[in-house]
Amino acid sequence: ASMAKAKRGDSCSTVPRQASTCCFALLWLLVLIGTILCHVAVGKLTGPLADLPQNLVEGFELVFGFGRMEDDSIKVKAAAAQAMAVCSRNPSNCPNPGGVGNADTTPQMNAIRAGFESSLEAVRRLGNDPYFGIDALSDAGDRLDEMLAELNSFDASNARCDVSNRAYCNVYSGAEELKTNTANVRDVVDQFTEAKEIKEWQDNKGSIQGLHALPYVLVISMLFFTCFWIKDAASCCCGGSAAGACACIWHVLLWLVSFVISTIIVGVGLVVREKADEVQIKGVLKGDPSVKTLLDHIQENYADFWALVFADLVDGLSMLLNSFLVFEVFLVIILLYGCCILTCRPYTDKEDFNRILPM
Repeated sequence: ASMAKAKRGDSCSTVPRQASTCCFALLWLLVLIGTILCHVAVGKLTGPLADLPQNLVEGFELVFGFGRMEDDSIKVKAAAAQAMAVCSRNPSNCPNPGGVGNADTTPQMNAIRAGFESSLEAVRRLGNDPYFGIDALSDAGDRLDEMLAELNSFDASNARCDVSNRAYCNVYSGAEELKTNTANVRDVVDQFTEAKEIKEWQDNKGSIQGLHALPYVLVISMLFFTCFWIKDAASCCCGGSAAGACACIWHVLLWLVSFVISTIIVGVGLVVREKADEVQIKGVLKGDPSVKTLLDHIQENYADFWALVFADLVDGLSMLLNSFLVFEVFLVIILLYGCCILTCRPYTDKEDFNRILPM
């Protein structure tokens, strides 16, 4: 039997060869597009992932106002004392300060409400939240509810002093409690920002950044395939050379590495996306909500916090999944093209092919 080497024909001498060569050029274009998509997606995710702990801290400190909670409590306390002074009373007269006549304490009331608008209202809302309202944060929410009820119980522009003084006494003592318990509230916030799930995200940051290299595994694979395509574009049993076969083997191995890693990423991404409502966050929040429930709740009720902490992160994860879905499709197209080259042998001349058939 003769196993002579077949000579590779021209790349564009016939219509089938022209079509095959155009498809080959298209493969390189797909590899370029896939490389760019992966780089952009990984880059879009690594920033928000690296910033997640700091963004969480800033979200609670700035958006929810925990960084201003102690100062605002002091201001509310001072304004309440000034309001009692208008009716010739002071906090030492609490809890039953009494008072004679009516008084206008609108400026002091406005100062107290400014403290609520600055931070205390956000703290109150979070303390009453079905998921965030735990431990000292829940206690702070309840106390702020009581203080707000006192403020809404009378007209500050013309209130009886015995009524307004009693309300301001309760506001004063509530503000004092909040100031004293600020450290306990911040401990609760630390539970959120230092949760196990957040640390796990951080631990995977290096792996995410490593995905920048994955497209280049496919680029090297395609370089080996290009050598095979230029040299033979045919297997050994159909007239190909040993060098061409070696290049083809390296192409297949590196393609397989790219395919396996990409499939794992796509599989994990799809499972997380489709099963997010079944993955619970345990031991951190009230009621142990699922990831999807919590994210939907934050997006719907705390838009500013969502924009700072989660919006870019979620967009990055979505883009990463979509990019690797596209990358997976490109890998399958490369596989199909390679199979077509090996089975159809468009670049092997018919005469050469007949010559190398076993006699």
